[in-house]
Amino acid sequence: MLRIYSIQTDGTGYKMLLKLDPKLASQRKVGALPTPKLVINPAGSMLLVSLFEGAFGKLLVIGLNESALKAAAITDETSDPIDAVFSPDGMKIVFSSPDPAGGQAYLNQINADGQNKTLFKRNAFSAEYSSDGSRIVFQRGEAILVCNADGSGERVLMEMHTLLPFRPSFNPANANEILFMKEDAGGIPVITTVSTVDGNQRTLTTGLENKIAPFFSARFTPDGRKLIFSVTGTQTRVDLYMANADGGAARKLTDAGEYKRFFEPAVSPDGKTMYFLGDEPRT
Repeated sequence: MLRIYSIQTDGTGYKMLLKLDPKLASQRKVGALPTPKLVINPAGSMLLVSLFEGAFGKLLVIGLNESALKAAAITDETSDPIDAVFSPDGMKIVFSSPDPAGGQAYLNQINADGQNKTLFKRNAFSAEYSSDGSRIVFQRGEAILVCNADGSGERVLMEMHTLLPFRPSFNPANANEILFMKEDAGGIPVITTVSTVDGNQRTLTTGLENKIAPFFSARFTPDGRKLIFSVTGTQTRVDLYMANADGGAARKLTDAGEYKRFFEPAVSPDGKTMYFLGDEPRT
């Protein structure tokens, strides 16, 4: 069963906020199996989670200012959404949809209330906005690309066969730096950034490269000074860790216990609270 949790970024105040409907899952029953995604809107008042119900993707919103938290669906199965994100002004949502014919996914855009769906870009998936809203980064096959917010000016930033199916994202404090994950020469997942200016790459050393969970998102904190990512442990446990973005030792934020996975960090705009998903398959 999936749950939504929160914790202060100093490691205190751990809470379970909401149990999600048992019909919702972290994986699609058929086809590709991306993990779910959790994001917070720019105002810090709403969570958006991309999950699956059977063979279809589903977008849910959770208002954080409600007296009793609840998840409300804003899309139906005709959209089949995955990997959804808010625009920096909070007015739009961009999400991926699989091609029913079995080809590459494509990107759609809707209003934040789930209305007025339009096609944004074909043969593209896993999009993220820059913090100033001027550009979008996305994946196409084994390549990371950037384009203007209206879809124009598309260009390939980098292409590599060792690119992992991890969602690239901009550094909130540096619109010319993109975070992504790849395998190093030894096949070990590493978290890396690439410059949109000159293509230079920078590996973020944490001392835990051989334990980084490659199928869960890593995130910068809103000030760009810290990095939060998932680390595998004993049994099936996955915990969230924080490290300085310029390298150094990592600090464990959560204690999942055996047979639990904590992943998909979403940090509030003020940098004080982290929301995340928990997958507890034995409950």
